[in-house]
Amino acid sequence: LDGFSFYWHNKFVNARILEFENVTLDGVPLGLYQDQESLTVTESISGALLINCSNSRVEGLDGNFATFFHSNNVIIRDCTFSGGGPGLVYCNNATVSDCRITDTPFVNLTVYNGYIWFGITGINMYSCDNALIANNKLNNTGRGGIDLFHSIPSRIIGNEIRNSGIDAIMLWMTRDATVTGNYINNTWGHSISLNQVSRTDIYLNFFGYTGNCSIGIFDSSLITWHDDTYGNYYFEYNGLDENGDGIGDTPFEINSENIDPYPLVDRTHINEYTSSVFVSSPEISNVTIGPNPIMVSGNATVNATIVAEFVVSKAILSFSTDGGTSWTNVTMTFKSGIWTATIENVEAGSIQYKIYAMDSIGNWAVSDVEEVAVSFLDVLTIGTIVGVVLVAIIAIAVVLKKKSG
Repeated sequence: LDGFSFYWHNKFVNARILEFENVTLDGVPLGLYQDQESLTVTESISGALLINCSNSRVEGLDGNFATFFHSNNVIIRDCTFSGGGPGLVYCNNATVSDCRITDTPFVNLTVYNGYIWFGITGINMYSCDNALIANNKLNNTGRGGIDLFHSIPSRIIGNEIRNSGIDAIMLWMTRDATVTGNYINNTWGHSISLNQVSRTDIYLNFFGYTGNCSIGIFDSSLITWHDDTYGNYYFEYNGLDENGDGIGDTPFEINSENIDPYPLVDRTHINEYTSSVFVSSPEISNVTIGPNPIMVSGNATVNATIVAEFVVSKAILSFSTDGGTSWTNVTMTFKSGIWTATIENVEAGSIQYKIYAMDSIGNWAVSDVEEVAVSFLDVLTIGTIVGVVLVAIIAIAVVLKKKSG
């Protein structure tokens, strides 16, 4: 290693690797991917580093870490990390969901441009606008659970964080965030810490036992601690609930500018919320196929609009040319707001087609089956007929001209 440096306040340590080839972690190769589009990483590697890999995903990885740099529309999903965790830097529309993260006593390792970077919380996002961190389970994250820095807006939904060192959730220099449905217990810092945060909604969270107070606020404003009906559960709240509606009879005062008027006395309303929030499926609409007519031996393009509460992560066109006996799947791509795929060299008869869509937390949806006829005449035949007709028209014109002469 060369060029070692240490900077504690920003919570990064780095050391330079002179050559990246054959770098391993615990004897297992690291995966390095650069300048690739729409990549899916599911390999058996110790960790994945993706640089300039927009529209890519890491799924099902059992390793130490996964990190994206300068990559948009990316997903880390259904992974198991121990000793490290996910990290994303300058990645707009980034999602980390359904991951299990354990035993990060001090460092998360990533590698970038020959440098090892050690972020020291379970999930790190740095300047990742429109970030989503949902339905992850974190345990024994030694220096904290979720750390979001300068990410606008962001959503932290339905995560479970246990045995976190320092602060379980840390928001730094962010605004327009939503933090809801999270379960936090047995942390030695704050359950949530806000530093230069504004216009943020925090509700229906369980802030359990902490070695500090539940909330840490530093230079932050316009924080809303409820959704007009329910607030949060706070470990140190000791108000009564005489009517048994699950809401404390007296407000919970964090400080004079931050008051939760609907503090919760147990997990009932939080459990109801988290059991329903992740079941909404993507919506598939405006499904079209063309050109019209579709010719034998030509190509047919299917387009669709797909929207989802938790980011569309995958779309598949499934089609049949034998009346539904067998189906072929084609992965759709996202271009200019539309999901699209092409059926090549279509055969005579008809095409049945439908679209499957999955969001970033694993909810699937499927469209109705549509059917379109394929013209028996192929492009070559039509061209020949048109040519014959044109020749005939020209011949007739010549004959008529001679007679008139």
